[in-house]
Formats: sequence, structure tokens, C-alpha cells
Amino acid sequence: MSAAGSIALLSLNPKYEPMVYTEKEIEEMPVRIIGKVVEIRGKL
Repeated sequence: MSAAGSIALLSLNPKYEPMVYTEKEIEEMPVRIIGKVVEIRGKL
């Protein structure tokens, strides 16, 4: 979904659309991700 150098935020909640930030947007805004992991599912 995202190109090299970009960040895509995907919500499991269908109420929220995916948010994709390009490398340029990350540098100019800046984009910061603040939050915490509350659950991890899957095999490692």
C-alpha cells in the first residue's frame, strides 16, 4: 500500500480510513506517531 520512504497507518476499526504520509510530508509536518501497543496477534 505504501511506497518506499512512506508511512501507512491502518486501523482495524473500519470507521477510520487509512492514512498515508509521503517522505516529503514526514519531513515537512513532521509526522509523529504517539501511542502504545495494546495487543499483538500472530506468530513470531
